[in-house]
Order: sequence, then structure tokens, then C-alpha cells
Amino acid sequence: MKASLSGGYSAKDVPDGHFTTTLIQGEPFYAPHAGTFTLLDGDPAPSVDLHGSATLCFEKESSDPSTS
Repeated sequence: MKASLSGGYSAKDVPDGHFTTTLIQGEPFYAPHAGTFTLLDGDPAPSVDLHGSATLCFEKESSDPSTS
């Protein structure tokens, strides 16, 4: 299973804060300044006019460097 993920902060505020990626089920993706996304499950779109759904696990990045 694969799913597309795109998002982040404006380039003006955080230069490396925007990302676009394809998630593979079970493989974590680290998004700078945000955290780690893992695709757990998904349902494909039933037709080209409709959207599918995805279930993600998100682990927020700690803002305190002493906890990493």
C-alpha cells in the first residue's frame, strides 16, 4: 500500500519545512520540524472521481533537544 503525503511550513518561515513524499505501508517517514509519519493502512479510491482513505501513525518531534 502507498499513499501520497504533502505539507509543512512556508518556505519563508522554515526553509526546509515543506515536503512531498510517497509513504510505503510500515516504513516511517521523518518530516523535518514536524515528526515521523508511518502509513498503517489504506483503502484505495473506489473510482477516479472519489478519494481513498489512509490511516497514519504520527509521532511529534520533540521541541526540547534534551529529550532526543
